[in-house]
Amino acid sequence: MKKYLVILQFGPVKDFIQTARRTDDYWAGSFLLSYAVGKAIVCLEQKGADIVFPDPEGNPLIKAARNDFKYYDNDSLNPSLPNRLGFCFSAETNLVLKEELNQIVQQLRDDIVSFFKDIEQIFSKKIFSGIFLVESAESQMNDLFEVYYAFTEMDSHDEGKAISETERRLAARKNIRDFIPFEQKGFKCTLCGVREPVRRKSALLVDIKRDWALINREYPFKFKLNEMLCAICTGKRLLRNVRFKMGKIPSTTTVAVSAWLSDIVTKVKNQEEKLGLHAENLRLKFLNEHIEKGASVPTNANVNHWLFNIEGDYFIDDVYDRLEKEAKDEKNADKRKALEDARKQLNKFIKDLSLDAPPKYYTIISFDGDNMGDYRKQLQLSEEHKQFSKKLAGFTQKVYQLIHQSDYHGYVIYSGGDEGVLLVPLSETLAVMDRLRKTFLAETGLTLSVGAAIVHHHAPLGEGLKAANEALDRAKLVKNSIDETSKNAFAFNLRKRSGAHMICHFPWEVKIDTESVNIIDYLLKWHDAYDQKLTRRWFFQVYKELPLFRESAEQSLFVNTLYQILPRHVPSDKKSMALSLAKETSDIMFSHDAANNIENLLLLLYIPIYLYNGGQD
Repeated sequence: MKKYLVILQFGPVKDFIQTARRTDDYWAGSFLLSYAVGKAIVCLEQKGADIVFPDPEGNPLIKAARNDFKYYDNDSLNPSLPNRLGFCFSAETNLVLKEELNQIVQQLRDDIVSFFKDIEQIFSKKIFSGIFLVESAESQMNDLFEVYYAFTEMDSHDEGKAISETERRLAARKNIRDFIPFEQKGFKCTLCGVREPVRRKSALLVDIKRDWALINREYPFKFKLNEMLCAICTGKRLLRNVRFKMGKIPSTTTVAVSAWLSDIVTKVKNQEEKLGLHAENLRLKFLNEHIEKGASVPTNANVNHWLFNIEGDYFIDDVYDRLEKEAKDEKNADKRKALEDARKQLNKFIKDLSLDAPPKYYTIISFDGDNMGDYRKQLQLSEEHKQFSKKLAGFTQKVYQLIHQSDYHGYVIYSGGDEGVLLVPLSETLAVMDRLRKTFLAETGLTLSVGAAIVHHHAPLGEGLKAANEALDRAKLVKNSIDETSKNAFAFNLRKRSGAHMICHFPWEVKIDTESVNIIDYLLKWHDAYDQKLTRRWFFQVYKELPLFRESAEQSLFVNTLYQILPRHVPSDKKSMALSLAKETSDIMFSHDAANNIENLLLLLYIPIYLYNGGQD
């Protein structure tokens, strides 16, 4: 028997995951890839393989996979594994190994295809009374994502060379793309725009729309009225509820208002009777029971309060314009009356409690470890890789604990290895970003870059994810000629509903003299200054001078302008605070290339304004 080092990777996966309009879509794409890796690990363990990475022990998803998902819970459905795995495997010859690997790959494909075929069968029996549907799941899956692998015989290499050689071979294999043509006739899925929608034999648009009207009736609120999805996009949308019989995950709107709602519950605790604060009074209970069930973020779900069971949309006033129009089109007088009453009572509720309007924006945080490939090349033994995998698994566990089990109010869509995606309310954005990079450093000793996209709660999730990745790419490009450092940074991509957007970047820390300054702490000082009556007008007054700052060779002109303008925008007893902010900004300006770019620095200083105002400007 010969011993081989094997690396297996799923790819390309970005389009599969990011083709998403709702949080359910993105979760499903991420989960299916983690599921495939988990099932592969279990299958390999049964064949005697020694898993090098990722670390399988203690992972809830792998634990469920070991019992073939007969028993599972919410933690088992957390996407928590990266899309690649390495293992040591014994086989008689290269050909025998290749045959074993091909069998495993085919088994994984069949397993994942079965999810989507199950949905087709449910539609055929439950909705269309046994009428034959065009079976498209299997053919559509063939071109969805590929499985690559490479291996090296370890008997002829030491462990370090075997690992680096296998990585080199895998990179070469991935450069050879397998293009599998498949025919897709007629109309296309309204989400991915590539594959044809689920339908009966007729390909006429009027018949497809009629079919999807039946699907909408059977699964209310899962699909928009004009959606016609392919087998893959449909399967992703229904995977959690239909296949795993588990509840919803929070919508982007629910995430946006989650911290705001938590503050309200704290504020009115034990005063509901006195304030007349009941679900019936707001008519929100009626809406939630007759329109759409909500799903709260995990932190709020642990608190037994009826406000947390309401879908986030019903707390935002302008959402009612759309809902009332839909009720009018449906000629549903009861629903329309309930909506009108709820809107009035909601506005009264906010006014009586002197509440700020609920936030309409939230943040998508995308993170990725820096220079991970270079670090792995330094690991010479499989045991070293195993130990590093344990560290990454520990980081993943801490990410879920941070967001789902602490005082933060977000949701982890995916976290596996050194990368992941989170949704968080605006008010917690800076704190969560800082905790992420500090946790990664503490667990691995390495640095982390983060991209944060601030987006409207009703913007398509796919667009928000692209904005977050654009910000992450910007953070990865951060370099400093002063100390020749790179990456270890963050970037913001603010996407306003009006279409305006801005992007800025900065390192996590800068050196001033011999001390390190935490830029997140610096931004939090600006955020706190607005609590102390600093007006945001200072920003627009300074920003209008940007052309002058660009033309001037003297950077001190910007600093002097800050010293002059900031004290004018605070109460008389807060002028020292304004001067302190100007002084710290002056020090930071000359510490890093990102700060030398005055426009980039100003856009960074706009972020605390936007976060403080809850995106209400």
